[in-house]
Amino acid sequence: MIKNLKFKYIEAGEFHFGTEWNKEKFINMVNNYNVPLEWLLKEVPQKKVYLNDYWISETPVTIGMMKEFYQNNPHVQMPLVIKKHINNNDLDFPAYHINFEDALMFCYWASETLGECIDLPTEPEWEKAARGSWDDREFPWGDEIIENVNIKGQYNSLPIPVKNIKENRSPYGVYDLSGNIEEWTRSYNRPYLGSPLKYSKSLNYHILRGGTCEHGVDLARCSRRHGNIPSVFRGFRIVKRKEVNIFQNDIYSEYSEVNEGDFILARTSKLDQQNLIVDIDLNKKAYLDIQTCQSNEIKLFKGFSNPGSEILVQFEGDVGGQLKVRKPSLSELDSLLRNLDVNKIIQ
Repeated sequence: MIKNLKFKYIEAGEFHFGTEWNKEKFINMVNNYNVPLEWLLKEVPQKKVYLNDYWISETPVTIGMMKEFYQNNPHVQMPLVIKKHINNNDLDFPAYHINFEDALMFCYWASETLGECIDLPTEPEWEKAARGSWDDREFPWGDEIIENVNIKGQYNSLPIPVKNIKENRSPYGVYDLSGNIEEWTRSYNRPYLGSPLKYSKSLNYHILRGGTCEHGVDLARCSRRHGNIPSVFRGFRIVKRKEVNIFQNDIYSEYSEVNEGDFILARTSKLDQQNLIVDIDLNKKAYLDIQTCQSNEIKLFKGFSNPGSEILVQFEGDVGGQLKVRKPSLSELDSLLRNLDVNKIIQ
């Protein structure tokens, strides 16, 4: 089956990567999708990115392809859900419950089997294959939500066979980039170059794209970044390239030390009666007074009380012997983000 895997050619050139900041648009997304603003700010700023040509698999890697992989690599442990699908002969279902390391191992095996340079897509490669080169569409099929995309509430919130929804196709003819299963990329969670936000080193993870059958439609968007808490329904698709070195240093900012006044995407740690404790850096915790958030323009979503959630804060420094942070207001964020000079972001 692996030798019969079809690829779609993605020509060299520029495309719209990320999402342009617009306060009204982001407020609408927060309200329509019922997600925290900070989860969307990771897409900012938008810029045009040039990629060399490459090929991407028409569908995610399937159960049948993973069956071949496990047969040829008996030392790799097969997830129970994969065994169940194989026993049921569900070979056209997307493979899921796949860890990043096993997805990468599959790429090494496929490279030897096919005699080509096979890898996981980077974030830009995945997003270009989803969006195309002609506009900055919200979903692979366009800007309007289609009713039968496999997200939460559809198809019993379980995966379905690949290419089952003909409308779920990108401008390049790539299927199932939205919903069903989310897909590993090669890229780590980093702020996009030009973003004024800093990320806590505690949020160092590989990015997943595309959403799943258990998530809402927000995660099915072309530019949505995920991966902090991976779904059980996680799988991958593969790319072919002419060259091995594909990481572009002019797309991301590196992690740096946090300083007083910085806006930081932090990781929630613990909630008590008055404070939310957040990891603003490795081994550096700060306290957010939740009482001050009640009148804030940006709601303190209930989900932030769950350990490991991402939350945007401003570092106030040492206040009375404790490190303190605060929730910035929407107007502060708008002032911070609306005047970004995209021409200085990437050449």
